[in-house]
Amino acid sequence: MHNKKFRIIGIGELILDDYPVAGEYAGGVPTNYIRQVNRLGFEGILVSRIGKDTTGTKLIQMLQQQAVETKYIQQDDFHPTARIQIEIGHDGQPVYKKGMPVAAYDFLSPDPALDGLSQSADAIVFTALGQRNIPARQTIQGFVQKSRNSFVLLDCNWRPTYNDAAEILDSSFRLANALKLNLKEIGLVQKKFGFARYEELIPFLFDKFNFEFILLTSGPEGAAYFSPEKTVQSPAIPTNVVDLTGCGDAFGAAALVEYLKGSPPEIMLSAGLKLAATVAKGLGAFPEILV
Repeated sequence: MHNKKFRIIGIGELILDDYPVAGEYAGGVPTNYIRQVNRLGFEGILVSRIGKDTTGTKLIQMLQQQAVETKYIQQDDFHPTARIQIEIGHDGQPVYKKGMPVAAYDFLSPDPALDGLSQSADAIVFTALGQRNIPARQTIQGFVQKSRNSFVLLDCNWRPTYNDAAEILDSSFRLANALKLNLKEIGLVQKKFGFARYEELIPFLFDKFNFEFILLTSGPEGAAYFSPEKTVQSPAIPTNVVDLTGCGDAFGAAALVEYLKGSPPEIMLSAGLKLAATVAKGLGAFPEILV
């Protein structure tokens, strides 16, 4: 049995997910990872930024109720807390009804306290979305660079419409030890690098960057693990789907924990798919079934 209590830090976006007919929930990829890490019995810490507004207050209350440490969540005097409206579409897929304007997390700022935090991490999770604005990008990339022996996972969450989108992707790929994508994201990355099929893209990524492994989630088709030495695929676990929001993040969190424990790829995929199937049964990225 592995007894070490890993410290995993998620840095980037903290968002209020607003379901018009079902209520409000805390969201954002790093946020979702951290809550799942805590649920799995490890130490998850979130680094983000909110505005001094009612939305930010709600998020802090939600996170505290879920036993998430909030001391590294900064407050912004000028920019609002991020929020996005979500409706549940076909087969539980979330449909984002409006774009998300510049928000507080886009202005995540350097802080001396973050330097020591980064150096204490066993793993760091970050995204491309969290870096869409230059101040946050500089802070996040600086945080990762100052970490010592942390394992760095990039959960892609990339949109080619961002300003400096190509540069964000390239610099993030160079910082990461591992990469997680879904089918939509890998399609965008294929287009960016000029490949027609992801089976052609994967070897290119291993040649060009220093990834130890790549995880690909494929919804009802399950998930796959790629490394330079092997490929492992696992089918999805059948479940009664209510909302797929946060399922990929739950998968990534469980797979990352298993990797840190030294588990083989088959166990990483199994643990990730099991947690994702549980999340899909409820509303929001961290449904009440998990609390």
